[in-house]
Amino acid sequence: MTPAPECLSGKQSIDETIAFFTKDAHHRAYPVLSEDGRLLGLVSRSEVLQWQVSGAPVAASLAETLSDASQPTAFTSTPLGEVADLMVMRGIPRIPILDPQSHKVVGLVSRQDLLKARIQHSNIEMVRTR
Repeated sequence: MTPAPECLSGKQSIDETIAFFTKDAHHRAYPVLSEDGRLLGLVSRSEVLQWQVSGAPVAASLAETLSDASQPTAFTSTPLGEVADLMVMRGIPRIPILDPQSHKVVGLVSRQDLLKARIQHSNIEMVRTR
């Protein structure tokens, strides 16, 4: 899990987001938060490219554009296997991890994180069976 991932503000415009992904983005996707820190959704590099091609309204905010209540999430208490199952069932490459009390984003799990956990588990099993 990537703890405390860099997040974008829902107040940010599409134009600002395009500029961010063009110059400063180090990841493929970022959580987008409301003013009170709640998750509005994820914005990905591929979405930004679609906005550039389709001529999305550049003055619109991410909150206006993204508000997607169907964004799958998991809690810090959710077993990793359930997180992996959810990602496979929904066909998503990453999932925000929320604090169960505050419902604020505390991490982001990607497919790469799942593969790292699997390798670690496999290594433990190999040592245990020797």
